[in-house]
Amino acid sequence: MAQDSLLKGVGRLIGTATEIGAAVAGAVDRATAGGRELPPAPAGETPVGAIIRHGVSAATNVVRHIVAAAQGQPAGGAVSAGGPPPPAGPRVRQGGELRVPLSIENPGQARMTGLAPAVAAWLRDGVASPAAGAVRFVPERLDVEPRDFEKLTVFVDVDEDTPPGSYRLDIALGQGAEVSIAFAVVPGDSDAPPA
Repeated sequence: MAQDSLLKGVGRLIGTATEIGAAVAGAVDRATAGGRELPPAPAGETPVGAIIRHGVSAATNVVRHIVAAAQGQPAGGAVSAGGPPPPAGPRVRQGGELRVPLSIENPGQARMTGLAPAVAAWLRDGVASPAAGAVRFVPERLDVEPRDFEKLTVFVDVDEDTPPGSYRLDIALGQGAEVSIAFAVVPGDSDAPPA
């Protein structure tokens, strides 16, 4: 009887800690979003799913701020009086291949299984767009142990006729997690070095 009570108490403690973790991850995500409105939580999202979704989003936000700072843009992404800012992220020539390595982290206590990355959306210059090219994920499915991470590499084979511009690829990872990759397509004969 005492052991059952102890197990229930530990279970409640873990549940509460996970809910607090989800709230903290959400706060960090909002704080790093630069005024951007966050998408609503998916129906039935668990606290672990919220931690993963907000954690990936916050990490993406921080990278956006770092890239903006490196390019001399205001951290909020505002356009300066000198014209439009240069495209964020790596550059790839028309007909080239973009390779982006990612780390998918599981900060929770439960194993994340069967994550199957898939293209959620394409945007060009902030507007929904047709795909810039074929997307491959290596590996195609992954499991992440608790408090561990796994590597995921995203390849985009950019079509030769893809219009130059700023692109964003939104990737759904499963369990409510999503990550975005911003990059620029430059003309195939451009002198700009690809990233």
